[in-house]
Amino acid sequence: MHQTDRRPEPFHGGIFADDHGLGKTLTLLSLISFDKVGILPEATGKRYRVMSVSSEKKRGGLQTLIVCSSVVCSTWESQLQEHTHKGSHKLYKNYGNSRTKDVEDLKKYDMVLTTYRTLTNECFRRMRCPLRKIEWWRVILDEAHVIKNANAKRSRAVTKFTARRRWALDPLSIKRYWQGLLQPLADGDENLLQVLMATISLRRIKDKLLNGLPSKTVETVSLQLFGKERELYDRMESSSKDFVDYFIFADRLRSRYSFVLFLVLRLRKLCDDSACSQPLENLPILKTLKKTS
Repeated sequence: MHQTDRRPEPFHGGIFADDHGLGKTLTLLSLISFDKVGILPEATGKRYRVMSVSSEKKRGGLQTLIVCSSVVCSTWESQLQEHTHKGSHKLYKNYGNSRTKDVEDLKKYDMVLTTYRTLTNECFRRMRCPLRKIEWWRVILDEAHVIKNANAKRSRAVTKFTARRRWALDPLSIKRYWQGLLQPLADGDENLLQVLMATISLRRIKDKLLNGLPSKTVETVSLQLFGKERELYDRMESSSKDFVDYFIFADRLRSRYSFVLFLVLRLRKLCDDSACSQPLENLPILKTLKKTS
């Protein structure tokens, strides 16, 4: 095991692994809002110095890049609108065909919201990705379990950015994957592995945080589908089962779990509005799946 007498550089960021529904998005938005008015301790190597965030902002160094799946983008937008004053934060949505290629345009915003797919596509094109030309103050990876495969393009893409702070939002439902990344550092020492995980992760569960609060009321409402909606749901459910059965038969279920979650999400969205679910054959994700199968 490697040993040294030198104190390591202070660590900024980590794995934010609170339970679902405890406000991870809102917590990070609060942290971003603090950038505008707060005072932070900034590492200088051997010791800390007090740094005025507002003075750093004047140099254009407090931008946050938020990376998430396309489904979660609306959550960040709605939370920002609901919990901040209108116009206090400038958000740029960096996805879709009309997104800017101008780095100077991107630097005008406090937050840049993009998707894993957009990020991956841009990073591996011949022309350099404009997001890579910015030194980010903070990079936030929402639903970070999607980068569990270190060799995948998506995982390599998120490591190509310069940032002072990096946060991974993950409820640790796949905790074993994060532990796998740290296993070589622990050199087989289970206690050291637990210490490393505790050092870089924040994990709080609902049972511990909700003590003293009124108990929540859960009401289950059964939804009945009729006519064309019922027919569409049955057809989508059948095709989804075919995919899962194939993955099980080919022993690829573990490597395709994100696609299985996508199939489940399609069925949930269909219960809200049939317009939310496109046929599988029209989705780009299916073309990508066929190329890698």
